[in-house]
Amino acid sequence: MEIAELLGMIPPDAPLAKSPVLHRELRIKTIHSSLLIEGNMLGSDAVTAILDGKRILGDSHDILEVENAKRAYDLIPELDPYSLEDLLLAHRTMIEGLVAEAGRFRAGNSVVTR
Repeated sequence: MEIAELLGMIPPDAPLAKSPVLHRELRIKTIHSSLLIEGNMLGSDAVTAILDGKRILGDSHDILEVENAKRAYDLIPELDPYSLEDLLLAHRTMIEGLVAEAGRFRAGNSVVTR
């Protein structure tokens, strides 16, 4: 949250706003934090390694979540935020191989377990 607040203080044309290092760190922290909320047990070092294309030891489900998140983030520049089809594409990319309904609206109720 602190990083997001600080980023809001940087004008879009500032050199730091275009820093690839800053963008990379933000992506790592965002993926790690959002998957941690979902119960992913991989640490930020493991997330970094996966994003760098390295193999790690860990739960295959957790690793796939990180790999999917990376692919979803890579799609962002191509997605139309107002397109239902693009929303479902992002959803499918994010949870492909993890949930049977990837890329579709649920037909019934959902239960969170882990």
